[in-house]
Amino acid sequence: MLLPKSYQQRWQTFLLDCGGLYKEILSELEKLGNQDMRVLQQEVGELTHALEELKAEWDEYKKPLNDEIFEQKQNISDKKVEYQYKVDKIKEIKKEIKETIQDLEHKKEMLKYYNNQWDKCPKDINRNQYLKRINVQTTPLCH
Repeated sequence: MLLPKSYQQRWQTFLLDCGGLYKEILSELEKLGNQDMRVLQQEVGELTHALEELKAEWDEYKKPLNDEIFEQKQNISDKKVEYQYKVDKIKEIKKEIKETIQDLEHKKEMLKYYNNQWDKCPKDINRNQYLKRINVQTTPLCH
C-alpha cells in the first residue's frame, strides 16, 4: 500500500530523527564506559533499597489502619446482630400487645353481655330457680 507523499516525507523525517537520537544514545553510552555503568547500577541498587524501606514504612503505617478498619467492621456486624434481635423483640412485643388488646375487647364484650343478662334476671327468686339459671349460663361456657 502506498502512502501519499506528505505521509512518506513525514515518515522519513521521523526515522531520521529517531536514528539521530539512537546514535546520540549510543555515543553517550560509549563515553560512559564500564565504570559509569557500575555507578548507575549502584544508584539503582540504592534506589531499590530506598524503595524497600518506603514499602516497609508503608506496611508499618498501614497495619494499624487495617486493624482499626477490621475492628470497626466487626463492631458494625455485632451491632447489626444486636439491633436485629431488638427489632425482632419489638415485633414480638407488638404482636403480644395486639393479642392482649383483642383479648381485652373480647372480655369487655363478655362483661357487657353478662351485665345485660344480670339486668334481665329477676332479683327476688328462690334457690332452685337461681341454681337453674346458673347452670343455664355456665353451660355455654363449658362447651
